[in-house]
Amino acid sequence: MNNLSSTSLVPAIPLIRMRHYAQPGVAVRAFFLFYSPQHVPSLAAHTILTNPTHPLHLPFTHRYEAQDRTTLWWTVYGTLKQLPTKVVRGWGERRLKQAFRAALLNRGFDAQGRRVVVVVDEKGDAGRGSERGEGKGNLIGTVRLQVMKPIVALRGADVREQAGWAVDRIVRLCEKEGGGGGGSRRIKLNKMKR
Repeated sequence: MNNLSSTSLVPAIPLIRMRHYAQPGVAVRAFFLFYSPQHVPSLAAHTILTNPTHPLHLPFTHRYEAQDRTTLWWTVYGTLKQLPTKVVRGWGERRLKQAFRAALLNRGFDAQGRRVVVVVDEKGDAGRGSERGEGKGNLIGTVRLQVMKPIVALRGADVREQAGWAVDRIVRLCEKEGGGGGGSRRIKLNKMKR
């Protein structure tokens, strides 16, 4: 039988509130943007990470500790209140993911927020590559994009425009936090005593 004290059961993962940002001058929003300069696990993952008796606690802990802290963690999700049908919710999430990835690429970042550089080989052919150094110039933090009901009726160009605004806003926030590459911190998990 385990002899566990109550203090060893709670890992040191604070539940950080993410700040909401809204695009000014837009009558119909396709999504809500939430951003934190720190790397924050999702609410579902946070619940599992803070409960050592959960069957998925160890795999989630290993995955969380192994995640790259020099990149942007981003996720797109829909809620039952906004989009009650699973098919429509999935379609809206997919549409926003594609627009957000395209906006990242158009602004010089790969899908993980790493700065993309043009690489020229010996033959003089140019190709794209990701800068994998110390994270200098990378987008760092956590982004959550919550799909809203109007995404169903909006034109694709409007969704791409709003996704572009979101990436521009994240770039400005990362520059404000320290130029990217230095604004993140690793949250260490307490190990459960056995």
